[in-house]
Amino acid sequence: VARAESNFHIKGKMATDVRGGGVAVIHKDCWKSRRVNFQLELRSFEFLCARIDVKPTSILVVTIYRSQPISESFFQDFKKLLEKLVTFRCPITVVGDFNIHLENPVDPHTVKFNEYLQSFGLVQHVISPTHNKGGILDVFITRSDQPSPEIFVHAPSISDHSLIEGRLPVQPVTVFDLFSVRTWSKFDKKAFQQDLLSSELFTKDADLSELTVEDLFSEYDSILRCLLDKHLPGRE
Repeated sequence: VARAESNFHIKGKMATDVRGGGVAVIHKDCWKSRRVNFQLELRSFEFLCARIDVKPTSILVVTIYRSQPISESFFQDFKKLLEKLVTFRCPITVVGDFNIHLENPVDPHTVKFNEYLQSFGLVQHVISPTHNKGGILDVFITRSDQPSPEIFVHAPSISDHSLIEGRLPVQPVTVFDLFSVRTWSKFDKKAFQQDLLSSELFTKDADLSELTVEDLFSEYDSILRCLLDKHLPGRE
């Protein structure tokens, strides 16, 4: 990590009350990122969230480490986090060491974990063992409506856990902004003023006294827009 600092940005969160632990998001320094604070007090696992700008889009990356014995509090905390994540429209990636034996599809914890993912529209992509003693303990999770990443599980070396490499296809998003402009240099103020004085806003026949403030504003906006379109049509 220390050697990577010159070419990478590191956002980290150290463990303070347990041996080991700590989470981090490390990315190339050519990308911009910012930490996302959900204002959540989650005690059953450590997590860190960062939004990384990868032009032409951004990706929300969450890294999680769970070391405590699994309990109902974990699932409650995990649900709170997922409820925050799904409010984002950008691609989501959740990675980390959950220490749940996901290779066993009938394990009650695995069943509940998968049910949570499905209910929030998420998919876990790692299908190979991620520990030197076997078992799928580490995850790579994305939205179900995102293109599936390529997953490579490398054999454990420094750690007893595998390095999981996920290649995310970043699809360009084409966004067109439609503007309407008016050529104000050709605006005939006198003609506009004459039509405005002849409109329902000024004629004696128009009874506006019984209208609410909202109705008056709507009437004012509608008449002015019609007059502008008449005297100075917009072009896109």
